[in-house]
Amino acid sequence: MPHSTNAPSTRADRLLGAAGLGTCLGALVIRGTEKLLGGAPFSTSESIAVIGATVVAAAAISECAAQRARLRSQRAGRWLWRGLIATGAALALLGTATGGLLALTPKAADAEARADAQTEAHQAEDLESAVPANVTAALLAAHGTRFYRAPGIDPTGLLRLARGSATGPGGSPTLEQQLARTLYTPGRAGPAAQIEQAVLAVKLARTYPKPRLLRMYVNTAAFGHGCWGLPAAAAGYFHTTPDRLDWAQAALIAVLSQDPRTNDPFTHPGAAATHRNQILARLAATGHLTPAQARRSEAAPLTHRG
Repeated sequence: MPHSTNAPSTRADRLLGAAGLGTCLGALVIRGTEKLLGGAPFSTSESIAVIGATVVAAAAISECAAQRARLRSQRAGRWLWRGLIATGAALALLGTATGGLLALTPKAADAEARADAQTEAHQAEDLESAVPANVTAALLAAHGTRFYRAPGIDPTGLLRLARGSATGPGGSPTLEQQLARTLYTPGRAGPAAQIEQAVLAVKLARTYPKPRLLRMYVNTAAFGHGCWGLPAAAAGYFHTTPDRLDWAQAALIAVLSQDPRTNDPFTHPGAAATHRNQILARLAATGHLTPAQARRSEAAPLTHRG
């Protein structure tokens, strides 16, 4: 009997076809995401991760589809089949929602212009040079050390933030999320605003280098007592310039950027000193300060302001 040209494909053929389909879908996802984000292209490692995930998913679905009759005849197989369908539907909904959010939120290309406009509106001095190294280290100790590695959002921080939204304080937004709140959603709060800030944070991280984002952040941050931006905070609290701040002063600047009201060194000196010294302890733990330098900084006065 002659071999039928319509015989079912072999397992190798199915997997090869699924790999091709997964590669095409992964490439489309990458291209679409780059277009929506309007920023830097995916790195080689990011592209490999996305394409690899879509290839594995396509191969698994193809294999289960080929074995669906056998799977449906077994109780465990039926649950596996239903689980794959539910997972595929959830991923499709997630992809649709993510694409919608990326398309609906503003592009980040105008962030620098927005930061300049806010600086001008507050009649504040713009820090045009790089943020001093000790201020950078203190800010990262206060807001999270993953700034240079995270893509604008920290998944663990988002989980803490979601838990905090439901049960009380506990969230820790990244610097990009805080910058997005300042530039794009000022005065807004709640889950919808937090989701928009997270999406915008990803766009900011893909559009600007980290040092420029950090400079935008310190130029637009409110440090309390009418001090907008790092130059105003250095002058207002310490009668100095950003490049002359010592470690104790940089640590206080960092806690003021977190919450200038509860960390106000004039109305809440105890809380301000405690939180400043916690930053100094973290800086010592990460090797930025020796234990002796940390102890001397902890003994320094909170401010030089009369």
